[in-house]
Amino acid sequence: MLALATGTTVTAPAGASLAVASLVMLAFALIEIVAFWRIFTKAGEPGWASLIPIYNGYVLLRIAGRPGWWLLLYLIPFVNFVMAIIVVHELSKSFGHGGGFTFGLLFLPVIFYPMLAFGSDRYLGPGGSRPIPEQLSPPAGWYADPSSPESTAKRWWDGKEWTTATSDQHWHGPGH
Repeated sequence: MLALATGTTVTAPAGASLAVASLVMLAFALIEIVAFWRIFTKAGEPGWASLIPIYNGYVLLRIAGRPGWWLLLYLIPFVNFVMAIIVVHELSKSFGHGGGFTFGLLFLPVIFYPMLAFGSDRYLGPGGSRPIPEQLSPPAGWYADPSSPESTAKRWWDGKEWTTATSDQHWHGPGH
């Protein structure tokens, strides 16, 4: 039995449970620290910035595309709760995710922050502002008609979509 300063006693099994719970909480905290370090570096910020209280909030706001003065809004009760949800959603968008991933970050952070940190997600810019590159397509030109593969006719591809122009000759383009 262990006597605590409050005058209560803790038995050995309760002490062991407390030690195990403390180790589990420490493991979760380390996972989150490493995940935030990696998220910051993916976003082009120094990883050590994730360790500095208050400054890490400022940097997180920059990553999410929100102004630094929003840090003051975290000091207002109830507003801070709404601000946290907005910033987490913007963080999710900054890595190309939507509302479902935001929900995961909010309610299962020990799973979703490491997924964001160590997954293949790339930082797209504040709030996802950098456009995702379009899939490369063939350059404009004459190609075998995809609507009639057995035909020898060619069809003009303008670089984005098929046109109605067809020919057995290799012209320079429709209208020439």
